[in-house]
Amino acid sequence: METLVALAVIAAMIIIGVVLIHLLNAQHAVRMTSYRFSAPLPGLGRRGRRRNRAAKDPEHTA
Repeated sequence: METLVALAVIAAMIIIGVVLIHLLNAQHAVRMTSYRFSAPLPGLGRRGRRRNRAAKDPEHTA
């Protein structure tokens, strides 16, 4: 009888662990779908190209 109770407790613990892992994976999946990995970083692409100011400034040319 004790063996049967022990097996039932072990089976219940396994089932609780499986359900907990499933819930955590579902929660993680929701977070991953709401986060945009391909979103551009703010500020990129808004600046113009950097120009060499020394070439245009006659004081700095050698």
